[in-house]
Amino acid sequence: MDAGDKPANEKFEYEPLEKVRDDIRKRLAGQAADRRVAEIFDIVSGRIANYSDDVELAIGMGEPVPPAPNVTKLAAEHGLKAVRSEFVSAAEAIEAGGIGGSFQLAFSEQFGVRQQRWIDQMFGPESRRFRPLSTRDVAGARYLSWKAEDRPEYTPPLAEIKDEVERIWRLIEARPLARKRAEEIAKEAESKPLAEAVAGREGFEAGRVGPFTWLTRGTAPFGSPPMRSDPEGIEMAGDDFLAAVFALEPGGTTTAFNEPQTICYAIRLVSFEPPDDTLQARFLDAAADPRRLAALAEDETRDAYDRWMAGIQKRHGVEWLRDPR
Repeated sequence: MDAGDKPANEKFEYEPLEKVRDDIRKRLAGQAADRRVAEIFDIVSGRIANYSDDVELAIGMGEPVPPAPNVTKLAAEHGLKAVRSEFVSAAEAIEAGGIGGSFQLAFSEQFGVRQQRWIDQMFGPESRRFRPLSTRDVAGARYLSWKAEDRPEYTPPLAEIKDEVERIWRLIEARPLARKRAEEIAKEAESKPLAEAVAGREGFEAGRVGPFTWLTRGTAPFGSPPMRSDPEGIEMAGDDFLAAVFALEPGGTTTAFNEPQTICYAIRLVSFEPPDDTLQARFLDAAADPRRLAALAEDETRDAYDRWMAGIQKRHGVEWLRDPR
């Protein structure tokens, strides 16, 4: 008998159809919707990609650039919503959420399925104008976007951005104070519910969040790697927030900023489910299929590879005159 064969007497357990009927219907409907959206995106992408080629050809020939397609009309024809952004930096796009936190699933022989962030592709050095990019966020929203214009980085006059500079300066200066206040609340919450710890404190409110996991598959296609979850009730949680939460024991307290460091949360863990022995059993079951563990370890594998390559280049004094491909 091969190692992968199942014993003849092994029994399989199945959920009754009545219990999973609605879930099956939702999954099939979601797959059909994904296919329809992909078809529409392909049509619109083709129009924009053709225009991109026309622009490059006109520039190369020294001719006037042709007028851009009417995006509002094009979107309406296919049931999409057209939105035009003002000039934003990468940091501003991330802070705004939505498309700023979206990603694209990419496939490679070295790393398998991995996520490519919209922010890296749209603001990357090789990003080209009018090259459509299809992405999705953790909530399942789909986006088709392209860069219409690129403004080189520059330092504007202080008078032009004084209000924004003051806002950012106040935000940075307030972070230590915000953490201190959150730590005071977390300390009180060690012996009482969080709602009681914030009672009477102006500008604070307590809320119950979860249950949630650190990673989730969301609405991503089957076989894709898990992605960081975005707990409802937490504004742009981020890995630091999730790491602080999952380092706690039930009843434990801590503080953590969200990803853009605009909010500092006082956290009290109510419960952690399922228990450790159940999680250990699930982990051992998952070990039978190394592809599932590979998906979980994909980010760590890529980071380890990048550090390894950076160490080799530093050790041997490698200096790239242009970005390696």
